[in-house]
Amino acid sequence: VIKQWLPLGLSGYLVKPLKKSTILTSVNHAVKKPNEMLEYEQQSAQNEIQWEVGYSVGNEDMDNQHKELFEMINEFFRQDNKQSAIILFENLSSYIDLHFDSEESMLRQINYPATDDHIKEHEELRHNFNALRKRLDHYDIDIQHKIGMFLYNWMANHILKSDMEYKTYALSIEEESFTE
Repeated sequence: VIKQWLPLGLSGYLVKPLKKSTILTSVNHAVKKPNEMLEYEQQSAQNEIQWEVGYSVGNEDMDNQHKELFEMINEFFRQDNKQSAIILFENLSSYIDLHFDSEESMLRQINYPATDDHIKEHEELRHNFNALRKRLDHYDIDIQHKIGMFLYNWMANHILKSDMEYKTYALSIEEESFTE
């Protein structure tokens, strides 16, 4: 639970639903024109990302971990100062490591043929995470927002492309821990 990792006073935000098309529009804008990022507003609906059924890889453990990552990215967006943004970023980094280790172990267990390629994608994000952490040392709200948009964009694309490939494989071998 995220709230266990946060200092007192950082919980209690209202989560507003947001349509998927608005999220994708914001993500695409951030990726194409990061210097023209929308103004940050704490609790703004534009900063909320939601789990969609289309993100489900059909494995309960992986889906729950992905949901947690989405919530942690939302919490990262909600922070309004350097210290709380860095704390949450470091917690997010730790959770991503845990998730990647868990996912990579699961891929090995099901003998997924593209496990090495999948692990390389994870290593690339881990490398980028170190660079992103250094950017937070020169904190401003726009940097925080751009980092959050990058994380969401990477995660959504990774789930919808790479993770769906292992879902297809797991279903094809009738792996019992996966469902449609």
